[in-house]
Amino acid sequence: MSIPPRPILVVEDDPFPRLIQVILDPATPAARTAAFDHFVAHDLPDFAGWCERLRARLGRLYPAEVRLVADEAALGASLPGADVLVVEGFRVGETEIAAAGGALKIVQKYGVVTSSIDHAACVRAGVRVLTVRRRANIATAEHAFALLLALARKLTRTADRSSV
Repeated sequence: MSIPPRPILVVEDDPFPRLIQVILDPATPAARTAAFDHFVAHDLPDFAGWCERLRARLGRLYPAEVRLVADEAALGASLPGADVLVVEGFRVGETEIAAAGGALKIVQKYGVVTSSIDHAACVRAGVRVLTVRRRANIATAEHAFALLLALARKLTRTADRSSV
């Protein structure tokens, strides 16, 4: 009985999609895992346990090889054999699909606007296009506006008891 090969995911290197690497790829640098552990500690005090529980539900998707790519040139070089492609802004068309060598099954768009993805090319190749809403962007934007309002109203001065 042969062991099926690990799935290959090519992921556009963006701060939040890097979590895919932390969850799925056992070769993820420990420093990256520690950084995410710290980042989500207020919501997930047992980040390691959360990752393990999630991995247990993922079936064949874990363990995987996750290839983070910083630009479209690296994307093309990383696609051979890729099962899944996760993009935020990179263009996906016939060239990228062909570069995967027939292995590509899913293009996951980080965000809901898929204008950079050639849907017709994906349909012809039997590649599903999925989206995920960027909830982190909303929270980040809300936090930025809250900080701007705090600065505009000089709330930091009223909160600093050492100067009173």
